[in-house]
Amino acid sequence: MNKRLTYCNNEKNISVSLIQDLRKKINLSVEDLAIKLQLEGINMSSQVIRNIENNKRTVTDFELSMIAKALNISIIINGKEIKYLDDAILI
Repeated sequence: MNKRLTYCNNEKNISVSLIQDLRKKINLSVEDLAIKLQLEGINMSSQVIRNIENNKRTVTDFELSMIAKALNISIIINGKEIKYLDDAILI
């Protein structure tokens, strides 16, 4: 019988602690992150970010890539590294 993996260690998002840790490391509030995302055209409120960080909402791969951009980091999705250079996305 195939089991569908929906949670990893009871977390909806494997990246939950990473997002929060990186955000705090660069002294960025949830509100500031929401503003950065909104300036990129991503309609994500501070409450949505809190829900992601508190494991109450899953984060899509697109949202994760935009959060990575806002945090100025690269991420790897499906074995492909995604880097941001100005307005270009390099895959």
